[in-house]
Amino acid sequence: MPNIALARPEQSQFPLTRQEAEHAARLWFIPSNQAMTLAEWRDHLLERHLAGIECNDWQERQSRTTAWNDAFNTGVAKMIAGGVRHG
Repeated sequence: MPNIALARPEQSQFPLTRQEAEHAARLWFIPSNQAMTLAEWRDHLLERHLAGIECNDWQERQSRTTAWNDAFNTGVAKMIAGGVRHG
């Protein structure tokens, strides 16, 4: 029987947050964007994203942060594995 992981709610919520997080991860790999550490870059762009969508509710902010971090990690993993190409 295949092992199927159950998605956490934040993995299916906030598609824009997830999409922007994966894109942010890819951007870090452009040499001119490496003035910050990967973690600083992640946190900086998360704060810009949350400010841009005017996320002021702490529970939503916490859920979006979790979704962002998960998607950012996925984006980094795809770049390391060579799954995303810039053209």
